[in-house]
Amino acid sequence: MTAFCNYRIIKILAHNIGIARYFKTVTKEELETNLAFANTVASLCVTKRGTIPALPSLEEVEAFK
Repeated sequence: MTAFCNYRIIKILAHNIGIARYFKTVTKEELETNLAFANTVASLCVTKRGTIPALPSLEEVEAFK
């Protein structure tokens, strides 16, 4: 499960920032915001069974914050 959560964190960062831009010009604030979002997703993900069914919706993530 840990590898899956790490994978999701990278996917979320890549999606939210754009992978090329992320490695070149990400600001501290963008990184903190996206890591907090990814951490929330991972936290919610491990509370359910399965892989795809465990992925939370955007509404679930925003409600968790």
